[in-house]
Amino acid sequence: MKPSRYNVHIPIEHDETIVYNTLSDSRIIVTEELLDAIITCETKKPKNTLIESHLNQLLDLGIIVDKNKDEKKEFEYWINRIKFDNSVLDITLLTTMSCNMECVYCFEQGVKNSGNMSKDTADVLCDWIIERLNETHAPRLFVTFFGGEPLVNESIITYVAEKLYSQTKTISVSLELALITNGLLLSEQLIDKLNEYGLEWIKITLDGDQEMHDQMRPRKGGHGSYQEIMKKLLLIKGKVPIIIGSNYDKMIQKRLPFLYRDLKEKGFSSSDISEIAFKPIQGFFEHKTNSTHHIDAHTFSMTDLNTFNSLRKEVQKHGYKPYSRIKLGPCEARKENTYIVDPSGVLYKCAAMVGREDLALGSIFDDFDSVIFGAQNISFMTADPWNNCGDCKFLPICAGGCRMSALSADKTINGVTCEKDYFEKVSTELIKNEVMAMKISTH
Repeated sequence: MKPSRYNVHIPIEHDETIVYNTLSDSRIIVTEELLDAIITCETKKPKNTLIESHLNQLLDLGIIVDKNKDEKKEFEYWINRIKFDNSVLDITLLTTMSCNMECVYCFEQGVKNSGNMSKDTADVLCDWIIERLNETHAPRLFVTFFGGEPLVNESIITYVAEKLYSQTKTISVSLELALITNGLLLSEQLIDKLNEYGLEWIKITLDGDQEMHDQMRPRKGGHGSYQEIMKKLLLIKGKVPIIIGSNYDKMIQKRLPFLYRDLKEKGFSSSDISEIAFKPIQGFFEHKTNSTHHIDAHTFSMTDLNTFNSLRKEVQKHGYKPYSRIKLGPCEARKENTYIVDPSGVLYKCAAMVGREDLALGSIFDDFDSVIFGAQNISFMTADPWNNCGDCKFLPICAGGCRMSALSADKTINGVTCEKDYFEKVSTELIKNEVMAMKISTH
Protein backbone atom coordinates (compact mmCIF):
# COMPACT_ATOMS: atom_id res chain seq x y z
CA MET A 1 0.00 0.00 0.00
CA LYS A 2 0.96 3.63 -0.45
CA PRO A 3 -0.73 7.01 0.08
CA SER A 4 -2.37 8.54 -2.97
CA ARG A 5 -0.43 11.31 -4.66
CA TYR A 6 -3.70 13.29 -4.75
CA ASN A 7 -4.27 13.49 -0.99
CA VAL A 8 -4.65 17.00 0.44
CA HIS A 9 -4.30 17.44 4.22
CA ILE A 10 -6.53 20.07 5.82
CA PRO A 11 -5.85 20.58 9.57
CA ILE A 12 -8.85 21.15 11.82
CA GLU A 13 -9.41 21.15 15.58
CA HIS A 14 -8.27 18.73 18.31
CA ASP A 15 -5.26 17.36 16.38
CA GLU A 16 -7.54 16.06 13.65
CA THR A 17 -7.04 16.42 9.90
CA ILE A 18 -9.31 16.15 6.89
CA VAL A 19 -7.75 14.03 4.18
CA TYR A 20 -9.32 15.04 0.86
CA ASN A 21 -8.53 13.05 -2.27
CA THR A 22 -8.98 15.21 -5.37
CA LEU A 23 -9.25 12.25 -7.76
CA SER A 24 -11.82 10.11 -5.92
CA ASP A 25 -13.47 13.16 -4.24
CA SER A 26 -13.27 11.32 -0.90
CA ARG A 27 -12.86 13.23 2.32
CA ILE A 28 -12.42 11.81 5.82
CA ILE A 29 -11.46 13.10 9.27
CA VAL A 30 -8.48 11.24 10.76
CA THR A 31 -6.55 11.35 14.01
CA GLU A 32 -2.90 12.28 14.18
CA GLU A 33 -2.01 8.60 14.58
CA LEU A 34 -3.97 7.51 11.52
CA LEU A 35 -2.62 10.40 9.43
CA ASP A 36 0.91 9.30 10.25
CA ALA A 37 0.00 5.73 9.26
CA ILE A 38 -1.38 6.97 5.94
CA ILE A 39 1.74 9.00 5.17
CA THR A 40 4.15 6.19 6.10
CA CYS A 41 2.16 3.11 5.01
CA GLU A 42 4.50 2.40 2.10
CA THR A 43 7.55 2.05 4.34
CA LYS A 44 6.20 1.20 7.82
CA LYS A 45 4.01 -1.59 9.08
CA PRO A 46 0.84 -0.40 10.91
CA LYS A 47 1.22 -0.17 14.70
CA ASN A 48 -1.79 -2.36 15.45
CA THR A 49 -4.61 -4.30 13.82
CA LEU A 50 -7.08 -1.42 14.24
CA ILE A 51 -4.88 0.99 12.27
CA GLU A 52 -4.31 -1.75 9.68
CA SER A 53 -8.07 -2.21 9.38
CA HIS A 54 -8.57 1.55 8.88
CA LEU A 55 -5.92 1.63 6.14
CA ASN A 56 -7.63 -1.23 4.31
CA GLN A 57 -10.92 0.69 4.45
CA LEU A 58 -9.17 3.73 2.96
CA LEU A 59 -8.29 1.66 -0.10
CA ASP A 60 -11.95 1.86 -1.13
CA LEU A 61 -11.83 5.65 -0.85
CA GLY A 62 -8.72 6.05 -2.98
CA ILE A 63 -6.84 7.66 -0.10
CA ILE A 64 -4.64 4.56 0.10
CA VAL A 65 -3.77 2.82 -3.19
CA ASP A 66 -2.07 -0.38 -4.23
CA LYS A 67 1.69 0.07 -4.27
CA ASN A 68 1.86 -1.04 -7.92
CA LYS A 69 -0.73 1.46 -9.11
CA ASP A 70 0.51 4.18 -11.49
CA GLU A 71 -1.69 7.12 -10.51
CA LYS A 72 -0.43 9.28 -13.36
CA LYS A 73 -1.75 6.69 -15.79
CA GLU A 74 -4.96 6.41 -13.77
CA PHE A 75 -5.44 10.18 -14.02
CA GLU A 76 -4.85 10.11 -17.77
CA TYR A 77 -7.45 7.36 -18.22
CA TRP A 78 -9.88 9.14 -15.88
CA ILE A 79 -9.67 12.46 -17.70
CA ASN A 80 -10.08 10.80 -21.07
CA ARG A 81 -13.30 9.21 -19.84
CA ILE A 82 -14.51 12.72 -18.91
CA LYS A 83 -13.42 14.16 -22.25
CA PHE A 84 -15.26 11.49 -24.24
CA ASP A 85 -18.24 11.01 -21.94
CA ASN A 86 -21.49 10.71 -23.90
CA SER A 87 -24.03 10.79 -21.08
CA VAL A 88 -25.09 14.32 -22.10
CA LEU A 89 -24.90 16.45 -25.23
CA ASP A 90 -24.25 20.00 -24.00
CA ILE A 91 -25.15 22.79 -26.42
CA THR A 92 -24.87 26.53 -25.79
CA LEU A 93 -26.88 28.41 -28.39
CA LEU A 94 -26.21 32.08 -29.06
CA THR A 95 -29.48 33.24 -30.55
CA THR A 96 -27.96 36.62 -31.38
CA MET A 97 -24.77 38.63 -31.00
CA SER A 98 -26.79 41.81 -30.52
CA CYS A 99 -27.20 43.25 -27.05
CA ASN A 100 -29.22 46.01 -25.42
CA MET A 101 -26.48 46.71 -22.86
CA GLU A 102 -22.86 47.88 -22.97
CA CYS A 103 -21.08 46.11 -20.12
CA VAL A 104 -17.64 47.66 -19.75
CA TYR A 105 -15.78 44.34 -19.32
CA CYS A 106 -17.77 42.25 -21.86
CA PHE A 107 -15.63 39.53 -23.49
CA GLU A 108 -17.55 40.06 -26.74
CA GLN A 109 -16.05 43.52 -27.22
CA GLY A 110 -14.18 43.59 -30.51
CA VAL A 111 -16.14 40.61 -31.85
CA LYS A 112 -17.88 40.85 -35.22
CA ASN A 113 -21.68 40.94 -34.83
CA SER A 114 -23.13 38.02 -36.80
CA GLY A 115 -26.74 39.15 -36.25
CA ASN A 116 -29.70 37.00 -35.24
CA MET A 117 -30.23 33.30 -35.85
CA SER A 118 -32.87 32.70 -38.52
CA LYS A 119 -35.55 29.99 -38.48
CA ASP A 120 -33.84 28.29 -41.41
CA THR A 121 -30.58 28.06 -39.45
CA ALA A 122 -32.50 26.97 -36.35
CA ASP A 123 -34.07 24.12 -38.35
CA VAL A 124 -30.65 22.94 -39.49
CA LEU A 125 -29.35 23.22 -35.93
CA CYS A 126 -32.19 21.13 -34.46
CA ASP A 127 -31.59 18.42 -37.08
CA TRP A 128 -27.84 18.62 -36.38
CA ILE A 129 -28.47 18.13 -32.65
CA ILE A 130 -30.72 15.11 -33.24
CA GLU A 131 -28.03 13.59 -35.48
CA ARG A 132 -25.48 14.02 -32.69
CA LEU A 133 -27.88 12.43 -30.19
CA ASN A 134 -28.44 9.45 -32.47
CA GLU A 135 -24.69 9.03 -32.97
CA THR A 136 -23.72 9.31 -29.30
CA HIS A 137 -26.86 7.68 -27.81
CA ALA A 138 -26.71 10.38 -25.13
CA PRO A 139 -29.77 10.06 -22.85
CA ARG A 140 -29.73 13.81 -22.00
CA LEU A 141 -29.67 17.00 -24.01
CA PHE A 142 -28.82 20.23 -22.18
CA VAL A 143 -29.34 23.47 -24.11
CA THR A 144 -28.34 26.85 -22.72
CA PHE A 145 -29.64 29.96 -24.47
CA PHE A 146 -27.04 32.71 -24.48
CA GLY A 147 -25.92 35.74 -26.51
CA GLY A 148 -25.30 38.71 -26.94
CA GLU A 149 -28.58 39.11 -25.17
CA PRO A 150 -30.56 35.99 -26.17
CA LEU A 151 -33.96 37.62 -25.58
CA VAL A 152 -33.27 40.15 -28.35
CA ASN A 153 -34.15 37.14 -30.54
CA GLU A 154 -36.75 35.62 -28.22
CA SER A 155 -38.81 33.99 -30.98
CA ILE A 156 -35.92 31.67 -31.84
CA ILE A 157 -35.62 30.57 -28.22
CA THR A 158 -39.23 29.36 -28.06
CA TYR A 159 -39.03 27.97 -31.61
CA VAL A 160 -35.94 25.87 -30.89
CA ALA A 161 -37.20 24.80 -27.45
CA GLU A 162 -40.54 23.60 -28.84
CA LYS A 163 -38.97 21.79 -31.79
CA LEU A 164 -36.31 20.04 -29.69
CA TYR A 165 -38.92 19.09 -27.10
CA SER A 166 -40.98 17.37 -29.78
CA GLN A 167 -37.98 15.70 -31.43
CA THR A 168 -36.33 14.43 -28.24
CA LYS A 169 -39.59 12.89 -27.01
CA THR A 170 -39.66 10.64 -30.07
CA ILE A 171 -36.18 9.27 -29.31
CA SER A 172 -36.61 9.11 -25.49
CA VAL A 173 -34.00 11.76 -24.71
CA SER A 174 -34.43 14.04 -21.69
CA LEU A 175 -34.37 17.74 -22.61
CA GLU A 176 -33.13 20.31 -20.09
CA LEU A 177 -33.00 24.04 -20.79
CA ALA A 178 -31.28 27.03 -19.21
CA LEU A 179 -31.28 30.74 -19.97
CA ILE A 180 -28.48 33.23 -19.35
CA THR A 181 -29.85 36.75 -19.77
CA ASN A 182 -29.28 40.30 -18.56
CA GLY A 183 -32.94 40.26 -17.52
CA LEU A 184 -34.19 43.42 -19.24
CA LEU A 185 -36.53 41.58 -21.61
CA LEU A 186 -37.76 38.84 -19.26
CA SER A 187 -41.49 38.13 -19.14
CA GLU A 188 -43.85 35.81 -17.29
CA GLN A 189 -45.14 34.49 -20.60
CA LEU A 190 -41.66 33.42 -21.76
CA ILE A 191 -40.85 31.60 -18.53
CA ASP A 192 -44.22 29.85 -18.52
CA LYS A 193 -43.63 28.67 -22.09
CA LEU A 194 -40.07 27.45 -21.44
CA ASN A 195 -41.22 25.66 -18.29
CA GLU A 196 -43.37 23.48 -20.56
CA TYR A 197 -40.24 22.37 -22.41
CA GLY A 198 -37.93 21.67 -19.46
CA LEU A 199 -36.49 24.96 -18.18
CA GLU A 200 -34.16 24.15 -15.26
CA TRP A 201 -32.87 27.61 -14.28
CA ILE A 202 -32.10 31.11 -15.45
CA LYS A 203 -29.06 33.21 -14.60
CA ILE A 204 -29.02 36.99 -14.24
CA THR A 205 -25.95 39.16 -13.58
CA LEU A 206 -26.12 41.96 -11.01
CA ASP A 207 -22.87 43.72 -10.16
CA GLY A 208 -23.48 45.18 -6.71
CA ASP A 209 -25.99 47.85 -5.76
CA GLN A 210 -27.80 50.10 -8.23
CA GLU A 211 -25.07 52.74 -8.51
CA MET A 212 -22.28 50.23 -9.15
CA HIS A 213 -24.31 47.95 -11.40
CA ASP A 214 -25.50 50.85 -13.57
CA GLN A 215 -21.90 51.98 -13.94
CA MET A 216 -20.61 48.54 -14.96
CA ARG A 217 -23.64 47.27 -16.89
CA PRO A 218 -25.47 50.24 -18.46
CA ARG A 219 -28.01 50.04 -21.25
CA LYS A 220 -26.92 51.16 -24.67
CA GLY A 221 -27.05 54.94 -24.51
CA GLY A 222 -25.77 55.01 -20.95
CA HIS A 223 -28.99 54.64 -18.93
CA GLY A 224 -29.05 52.36 -15.89
CA SER A 225 -30.47 48.83 -15.98
CA TYR A 226 -30.65 47.78 -12.31
CA GLN A 227 -34.20 48.86 -11.44
CA GLU A 228 -35.75 47.42 -14.60
CA ILE A 229 -34.00 44.08 -14.06
CA MET A 230 -35.28 43.93 -10.49
CA LYS A 231 -38.86 44.60 -11.70
CA LYS A 232 -38.60 41.72 -14.17
CA LEU A 233 -37.17 39.37 -11.53
CA LEU A 234 -40.10 40.16 -9.23
CA LEU A 235 -42.52 39.25 -12.03
CA ILE A 236 -41.03 35.76 -12.48
CA LYS A 237 -40.24 35.12 -8.81
CA GLY A 238 -41.27 31.58 -7.87
CA LYS A 239 -41.71 30.41 -11.47
CA VAL A 240 -38.15 29.14 -12.02
CA PRO A 241 -34.94 28.81 -9.96
CA ILE A 242 -32.92 32.01 -10.35
CA ILE A 243 -29.13 32.15 -10.15
CA ILE A 244 -27.73 35.59 -9.41
CA GLY A 245 -24.24 36.03 -10.79
CA SER A 246 -21.79 38.87 -10.23
CA ASN A 247 -18.54 39.71 -11.98
CA TYR A 248 -16.36 41.65 -9.60
CA ASP A 249 -13.17 43.57 -9.14
CA LYS A 250 -12.00 45.58 -6.12
CA MET A 251 -14.64 48.26 -6.69
CA ILE A 252 -17.60 45.94 -7.20
CA GLN A 253 -16.83 43.54 -4.33
CA LYS A 254 -17.38 46.33 -1.80
CA ARG A 255 -20.89 46.92 -3.13
CA LEU A 256 -22.06 43.30 -3.37
CA PRO A 257 -23.34 43.11 0.25
CA PHE A 258 -25.76 45.94 -0.60
CA LEU A 259 -27.12 43.83 -3.46
CA TYR A 260 -27.80 40.89 -1.12
CA ARG A 261 -29.56 43.19 1.32
CA ASP A 262 -31.69 44.67 -1.47
CA LEU A 263 -32.73 41.21 -2.69
CA LYS A 264 -33.78 40.32 0.84
CA GLU A 265 -35.74 43.56 1.28
CA LYS A 266 -37.54 42.96 -2.04
CA GLY A 267 -38.77 39.60 -0.76
CA PHE A 268 -36.55 37.14 -2.61
CA SER A 269 -36.25 33.99 -0.49
CA SER A 270 -33.68 31.20 -0.70
CA SER A 271 -36.26 29.15 -2.60
CA ASP A 272 -36.60 31.93 -5.21
CA ILE A 273 -32.83 32.30 -5.66
CA SER A 274 -31.12 28.93 -5.92
CA GLU A 275 -27.58 30.32 -5.75
CA ILE A 276 -25.66 33.56 -5.61
CA ALA A 277 -22.48 33.11 -7.61
CA PHE A 278 -19.56 35.46 -8.14
CA LYS A 279 -16.35 35.38 -10.10
CA PRO A 280 -13.53 37.84 -10.68
CA ILE A 281 -13.41 39.79 -13.91
CA GLN A 282 -10.79 38.00 -15.98
CA GLY A 283 -8.96 38.80 -19.16
CA PHE A 284 -10.14 37.41 -22.47
CA PHE A 285 -8.40 36.92 -25.79
CA GLU A 286 -6.97 40.31 -26.88
CA HIS A 287 -8.72 42.10 -23.98
CA LYS A 288 -5.93 44.66 -23.73
CA THR A 289 -6.89 46.13 -27.08
CA ASN A 290 -10.65 45.46 -27.01
CA SER A 291 -11.89 45.99 -23.44
CA THR A 292 -13.03 49.40 -22.22
CA HIS A 293 -12.30 48.20 -18.65
CA HIS A 294 -8.82 47.60 -17.24
CA ILE A 295 -8.35 43.88 -16.54
CA ASP A 296 -5.26 42.42 -14.87
CA ALA A 297 -6.17 38.83 -14.00
CA HIS A 298 -6.19 35.79 -16.30
CA THR A 299 -7.02 33.26 -13.58
CA PHE A 300 -8.94 33.04 -10.31
CA SER A 301 -5.64 32.65 -8.46
CA MET A 302 -4.40 36.02 -9.68
CA THR A 303 -7.18 37.77 -7.74
CA ASP A 304 -7.67 38.48 -4.03
CA LEU A 305 -8.74 35.03 -2.86
CA ASN A 306 -9.78 36.22 0.58
CA THR A 307 -12.68 37.90 -1.19
CA PHE A 308 -14.20 34.52 -2.08
CA ASN A 309 -14.58 33.48 1.53
CA SER A 310 -15.76 36.88 2.71
CA LEU A 311 -18.40 37.03 -0.03
CA ARG A 312 -19.59 33.50 0.78
CA LYS A 313 -20.09 34.49 4.41
CA GLU A 314 -21.90 37.66 3.36
CA VAL A 315 -24.28 35.67 1.12
CA GLN A 316 -24.98 33.19 3.91
CA LYS A 317 -25.59 36.03 6.36
CA HIS A 318 -28.47 37.18 4.15
CA GLY A 319 -29.93 33.66 4.00
CA TYR A 320 -28.91 32.62 0.49
CA LYS A 321 -26.84 29.73 -0.86
CA PRO A 322 -23.40 31.02 -1.92
CA TYR A 323 -21.01 30.07 -4.67
CA SER A 324 -19.40 26.83 -3.54
CA ARG A 325 -17.46 25.45 -6.50
CA ILE A 326 -14.64 23.27 -5.22
CA LYS A 327 -13.52 22.30 -8.72
CA LEU A 328 -12.71 24.60 -11.63
CA GLY A 329 -12.00 21.91 -14.21
CA PRO A 330 -11.51 19.96 -16.36
CA CYS A 331 -12.21 22.74 -18.87
CA GLU A 332 -15.49 22.34 -20.79
CA ALA A 333 -13.67 23.19 -24.02
CA ARG A 334 -11.95 19.81 -23.91
CA LYS A 335 -15.16 17.76 -23.77
CA GLU A 336 -16.09 16.12 -27.03
CA ASN A 337 -19.85 16.49 -26.63
CA THR A 338 -19.85 20.17 -25.68
CA TYR A 339 -20.47 22.72 -28.44
CA ILE A 340 -21.16 26.43 -28.70
CA VAL A 341 -23.24 27.50 -31.71
CA ASP A 342 -23.28 31.12 -32.89
CA PRO A 343 -26.25 32.77 -34.69
CA SER A 344 -24.97 31.78 -38.13
CA GLY A 345 -24.34 28.16 -37.11
CA VAL A 346 -20.57 28.38 -36.59
CA LEU A 347 -19.26 25.98 -33.93
CA TYR A 348 -16.86 26.74 -31.08
CA LYS A 349 -15.67 24.97 -27.93
CA CYS A 350 -16.10 27.94 -25.57
CA ALA A 351 -18.56 30.84 -25.49
CA ALA A 352 -15.69 33.28 -24.87
CA MET A 353 -14.23 32.31 -28.26
CA VAL A 354 -17.31 33.12 -30.33
CA GLY A 355 -16.68 35.55 -33.17
CA ARG A 356 -12.96 34.84 -33.29
CA GLU A 357 -12.84 33.04 -36.60
CA ASP A 358 -9.41 31.51 -36.06
CA LEU A 359 -10.86 29.61 -33.06
CA ALA A 360 -13.93 28.24 -34.88
CA LEU A 361 -14.30 24.47 -35.37
CA GLY A 362 -16.45 24.70 -38.49
CA SER A 363 -20.19 24.92 -38.95
CA ILE A 364 -23.41 22.93 -38.53
CA PHE A 365 -23.61 23.11 -42.35
CA ASP A 366 -20.29 21.26 -42.73
CA ASP A 367 -19.75 17.53 -42.89
CA PHE A 368 -19.38 16.57 -39.23
CA ASP A 369 -16.21 14.54 -39.78
CA SER A 370 -14.55 17.66 -41.20
CA VAL A 371 -15.44 19.44 -37.93
CA ILE A 372 -14.24 16.86 -35.42
CA PHE A 373 -11.14 15.99 -37.41
CA GLY A 374 -10.40 19.61 -38.21
CA ALA A 375 -7.23 21.17 -36.85
CA GLN A 376 -9.02 23.36 -34.31
CA ASN A 377 -11.09 20.60 -32.68
CA ILE A 378 -8.11 18.26 -32.59
CA SER A 379 -6.04 20.94 -30.85
CA PHE A 380 -8.66 21.14 -28.07
CA MET A 381 -9.27 17.42 -27.72
CA THR A 382 -5.57 16.57 -27.56
CA ALA A 383 -4.51 19.45 -25.31
CA ASP A 384 -2.68 18.01 -22.31
CA PRO A 385 -1.36 20.95 -20.25
CA TRP A 386 -1.36 18.76 -17.12
CA ASN A 387 1.84 17.14 -18.37
CA ASN A 388 3.53 20.37 -17.28
CA CYS A 389 1.91 20.44 -13.84
CA GLY A 390 4.40 18.17 -12.06
CA ASP A 391 3.17 16.46 -8.90
CA CYS A 392 0.42 18.95 -8.07
CA LYS A 393 -2.17 17.34 -5.78
CA PHE A 394 -4.93 19.48 -7.31
CA LEU A 395 -4.48 18.20 -10.86
CA PRO A 396 -7.81 16.28 -10.97
CA ILE A 397 -9.84 19.38 -10.08
CA CYS A 398 -7.94 21.67 -12.44
CA ALA A 399 -6.31 19.65 -15.25
CA GLY A 400 -4.15 22.55 -16.31
CA GLY A 401 -6.81 25.26 -16.19
CA CYS A 402 -9.08 27.15 -18.60
CA ARG A 403 -8.13 27.10 -22.30
CA MET A 404 -9.41 30.62 -22.88
CA SER A 405 -7.23 31.84 -20.01
CA ALA A 406 -4.28 30.06 -21.61
CA LEU A 407 -4.94 31.79 -24.92
CA SER A 408 -5.39 35.12 -23.17
CA ALA A 409 -2.17 34.75 -21.19
CA ASP A 410 0.28 33.29 -23.72
CA LYS A 411 -1.72 32.58 -26.90
CA THR A 412 -1.23 28.81 -26.75
CA ILE A 413 -4.02 26.27 -26.42
CA ASN A 414 -1.73 23.90 -24.52
CA GLY A 415 -0.50 26.36 -21.90
CA VAL A 416 -0.97 25.91 -18.15
CA THR A 417 -3.09 28.41 -16.25
CA CYS A 418 -2.31 27.45 -12.69
CA GLU A 419 -5.09 27.74 -10.09
CA LYS A 420 -3.16 26.19 -7.20
CA ASP A 421 -3.54 29.26 -4.98
CA TYR A 422 -7.32 29.14 -5.46
CA PHE A 423 -7.47 25.49 -4.47
CA GLU A 424 -5.20 25.95 -1.46
CA LYS A 425 -7.00 29.02 -0.12
CA VAL A 426 -10.60 28.56 -1.28
CA SER A 427 -11.34 24.93 -2.14
CA THR A 428 -9.74 23.62 1.05
CA GLU A 429 -11.85 26.06 3.05
CA LEU A 430 -14.99 24.86 1.24
CA ILE A 431 -14.10 21.24 1.99
CA LYS A 432 -13.46 22.11 5.63
CA ASN A 433 -16.81 23.89 5.98
CA GLU A 434 -18.63 21.02 4.30
CA VAL A 435 -17.05 18.29 6.41
CA MET A 436 -17.41 20.20 9.68
CA ALA A 437 -21.09 20.84 8.95
CA MET A 438 -21.62 17.11 8.42
CA LYS A 439 -19.71 16.33 11.60
CA ILE A 440 -21.93 18.67 13.63
CA SER A 441 -25.11 17.19 12.10
CA THR A 442 -24.14 13.66 13.14
CA HIS A 443 -23.69 14.60 16.83
